[in-house]
Amino acid sequence: MANPTLHHTDMYILEPGRPTFCLTYIYIYGNPNQQMRNKHWKRMIGLAEAGILSSKPRVALGDFNDIKSNEERNGGPRRAEYTFNTLRRMLNATGLHELKTIGGNFTWIGKRKNHTVQSKMDRAVAMAEWQDLFPRAYVQLLDWIGSDHKPLILHTREKK
Repeated sequence: MANPTLHHTDMYILEPGRPTFCLTYIYIYGNPNQQMRNKHWKRMIGLAEAGILSSKPRVALGDFNDIKSNEERNGGPRRAEYTFNTLRRMLNATGLHELKTIGGNFTWIGKRKNHTVQSKMDRAVAMAEWQDLFPRAYVQLLDWIGSDHKPLILHTREKK
């Protein structure tokens, strides 16, 4: 199986009369091997520690292809607690915190061996500075239609 690829796109949102912020779209595709994904989280930890990710308020959303705890999973065997550490460290190092989500607890559904598994692999997280700009923001999960992932809609509760 191919090595996982971390795709992320940074876009700076500019609007007259509003503060500039960074929207990061994250998509990880490939090997389900936890160690391979951890390499990407460690790379982001390094960028955060170097101060590269903190130039503007940031919101990040997309398919993280990982979960923070067994509570973000339904079905199949439980994972060992240590397997969540690198993702948690990355979120802590980057100052990214989960946004309120409505529309369910799980964003992905699939088969693993003889089990149907649901997980919260897709998410939106934001820095406190971004949340200060959009204090009423939340994420809406749509239904599974034509995909094993639920689409995410980020609502800022702005008039536009």
